Amino acid sequence: MVGFCNVYADSIESSRNILWNDIVSILNSFPLSWVVGGDFNSVLDPLERIGVSSNLGSIRNFNSFVLRAKIFDIPLQGMEFTWSNFRDTVAWSRLDRFLISPVLLSRIPQLRQRGLPRSVSDHNPIVMDTPKIDWGPSPFHFFNVWREDKKMMDDVRSGWKIFNRSVSGILSARMKMVKYRMKRWHSLHKTDTFSWKSYEERMANIDMKAMSKGWDVNLRNERVELLKEAWIGSKKEEQMEAWIRSRKEEQTWRQKSRVKWLKEGDRNSKFFHFVANGRKRSNFIGDLYFNSVHMTDPRLIKEEAAELELIKGEDFGGKDVHITHLQFADDTILFIKPEMEYVMNIKRIFKCFELASGLKVNFHKFGVARVGYKVHMNSLWATALKCKAVSLPISYLGFPLGARPGSKVFWNTLVEKIETRLAPWKRRFLSKSGKLVLIKYVISSILIYFMSVFRISVGIAQRIEKLQRSFLCGDGGVKRKIHALKWDEVRRSKNKGGLGIGKVAVKNKGMLAKWVWRFSNEGKALWKRVIVARYGLDSGSLYWNWKGTHHPSFFTKAIASLYKENNRAVWMLKQGTKVIIGDEARASFWKDISIESSDLQESFPCIYVLATLKEGVVADFGQWEGEEWKWSIPLRRKVFGWEQSQ
Repeated sequence: MVGFCNVYADSIESSRNILWNDIVSILNSFPLSWVVGGDFNSVLDPLERIGVSSNLGSIRNFNSFVLRAKIFDIPLQGMEFTWSNFRDTVAWSRLDRFLISPVLLSRIPQLRQRGLPRSVSDHNPIVMDTPKIDWGPSPFHFFNVWREDKKMMDDVRSGWKIFNRSVSGILSARMKMVKYRMKRWHSLHKTDTFSWKSYEERMANIDMKAMSKGWDVNLRNERVELLKEAWIGSKKEEQMEAWIRSRKEEQTWRQKSRVKWLKEGDRNSKFFHFVANGRKRSNFIGDLYFNSVHMTDPRLIKEEAAELELIKGEDFGGKDVHITHLQFADDTILFIKPEMEYVMNIKRIFKCFELASGLKVNFHKFGVARVGYKVHMNSLWATALKCKAVSLPISYLGFPLGARPGSKVFWNTLVEKIETRLAPWKRRFLSKSGKLVLIKYVISSILIYFMSVFRISVGIAQRIEKLQRSFLCGDGGVKRKIHALKWDEVRRSKNKGGLGIGKVAVKNKGMLAKWVWRFSNEGKALWKRVIVARYGLDSGSLYWNWKGTHHPSFFTKAIASLYKENNRAVWMLKQGTKVIIGDEARASFWKDISIESSDLQESFPCIYVLATLKEGVVADFGQWEGEEWKWSIPLRRKVFGWEQSQ
């Protein structure tokens, strides 16, 4: 059996907390598969609010309620938010939702919740349903409601009488003619001049504009006029006709199943591939005639296009590194100077792409984010591109660009994901081995992406380890079990008698130390060239020789902290590094060659002071004499006897 609980939560947090406890008591009292839906007046994540500050305490209490009630939030389709304030300072929130028990979700995995367009209310209605099942194409359907139209029936009768009895295959010919007449009549009379659906779609478009620009006077007036037109602006005869059409449409949808006509052959047919290959051939640029020069080399064509400077990107370290775009998988970021000329050039390039490829660029999925210029300019560029104006942080490949990793809000999203994966109700379905696998591999995969770039704070690391400990040992919200072993002994490596869970902070330092290794091996990588140009590092050195800067990023701060702490991860990296010396080696003689865990600069400080060449590579300190290598260290003066003994 399924139980439904309708919720309308108070705007006062203390009252909501009482309501959460009452709902948990009700759900635990009746062993049903529950669906809890309504206006909760709270959000599960700070990203579910725009234009208004988030109460982290309220969010934490709401998440705690969801965990205690053992119910799930499924993604909202069709829109991001369900409430708006209709004011100049725009505010959007997802206050309405359905929360479903895992048992029901396991039985009906296709369950979804969708947001619908709104009219008068400041809330969007939401509906919970399952996607329609496609049983395949149906070539023709006759709808019973068509018989109510006298003109259509007369048209069908006249088509039936066209063929005389002497024609062979009279029945087949008449059926084809009737089918043709019905389809023609339906296509001519299916338009609706007064449709509530059209008003709802126009209302939804206004909401989308407000979400990107805010509720200005023009948008608010447009919405009011649309409501007047829908409710009181039509004639009585038109409203009556609309109700008749609505009734017919309702009857049609009762009978209607999915109708899909084949167009340009099947997607797997030879015809489809022929069309696709023909378009590909027509779009190929084999040569280019420009400035009285005929070019066929693709590399020269690209260089000539770049020299036009239709788009100017960002320079790092003067003009050492120039970046115009980043493109990985299906996500692309464009970097341009804040000038209208370059913005319009981007739009022109995409328009040319549309004409050449036959594809359509959806500018509504674009977003313009400002970095270092005034706020009002952001809206200006977005209007020019007909896209939305966004603000940092933005998500790129699942990574929050422009966020502040030093703040608790940044890590709270990650911790809440872990809390969801380690929900207390999951312990009942897992053995101890299953719990260990979930902690070591599933949870670790959530942490790796963020911890490989940013330094995690001590408080967040302890909070994550507490979640791991509670899940493994079976601690609940109220009851707390006695632990047989200390957590420090449990998380040790297996060869030391532990389970191999490890410390979160140690894993974080180890992953950050890997960037030191990558700095040595990825000589021409884009990220390294940007770091070297931005902070003036020595690109020829094998190791990340940090010189310090007045404006370090969170990423460079994290790497620099490893050196400042004399971190064991960096020490182990240097100990395990094998330097190969050759004609093209970049190994620094004084800084990269080590003897007994110390580089030559530290092992022989007096000789290093006398050396005239302090930044040279190994090849600069010797030469080949036949098949024998002779070392030669240029010094300012001769070495004294006591210095030689060093």
